[in-house]
Amino acid sequence: PRIPDMLNGAPFDLLDHQKRAIRAWNANEFKGILELATGSGKTITSIYAATKVYQARKKMGAPTILMVSVPYVELAKQWVMNLEVFGMEPIECWDSRHRWTNKLEQNILAFNLGAIDFIGMVVVNKTLSSDHFSTVISPLSPSNIVFIGDECHRHGSEKMSKALPNAFYRMGLSATPFNSDEDDYDSPFPDEARFRLTSYYNRVVDTYTLGDAINDGVLCEYDYHIVPVFLTEQEQEIFEKISLDIARLLAASRSTGLTDQQRSLFKMLAGRRSRLLGGAENKLVALSQTILGIEAENQSHSLFYCGEGYIDK
Repeated sequence: PRIPDMLNGAPFDLLDHQKRAIRAWNANEFKGILELATGSGKTITSIYAATKVYQARKKMGAPTILMVSVPYVELAKQWVMNLEVFGMEPIECWDSRHRWTNKLEQNILAFNLGAIDFIGMVVVNKTLSSDHFSTVISPLSPSNIVFIGDECHRHGSEKMSKALPNAFYRMGLSATPFNSDEDDYDSPFPDEARFRLTSYYNRVVDTYTLGDAINDGVLCEYDYHIVPVFLTEQEQEIFEKISLDIARLLAASRSTGLTDQQRSLFKMLAGRRSRLLGGAENKLVALSQTILGIEAENQSHSLFYCGEGYIDK
């Protein structure tokens, strides 16, 4: 790993808010969440910090493991490209285990024998939470691991929080660390995810908001237009049925509390309702109409952000 001389055709240097974020992380004993607005350089900030950790440890004769966790394969591929700019060739831990297991095991063996002093890997959350991945990385000493959790708000679930490695260096990245578009704000136990995140990553050590980024010229100004979308009749019926079941559980939580079984049911219902809203059929109709309103010469500069799920058509 090395700091590049150039990035995107210009001499490389961090912006002031990136330097401040790294200082805050260092001062908090190399743990913490960076709450940085989307587009403000979270990825480069964290890779720079990890590279500096590697260089400092190398001077002391200590080896380093960099483990980056991301929610999606497409995001993982972007991380690989950014890591390559910093001289790293990370192992790509996603898709079939047969594609990456042997390479990772060989690198871990060489690392533990002292033949190499660095391993980089990018792993998607699905793989990270698997027993197989946990077994493969078990020979690694926690003291050597730098763990970066991109979109770390996704690590607040019980399953994901249990899968996070016992790394000494921990950095969480998210524009909204305690809120995701999968949250259900009616939850009678909204602090559980926050507790799991702060138990692992520690506190938010630095914040750089969307307003900060626009005021500093890091992001351009923009207009925000709401496009209302309505549920179909069938979706509305399902939504009302789920909402009624949720309301009953909420009423029970305020009087007698919820059993473990009821808590699990509530989470399942809340997730189902969120997915129903996220995948509303008329969203694609509205998207098609919106695209028709974009001039042909500007369509190549249009970005579309999608939630989880798929359309079976």
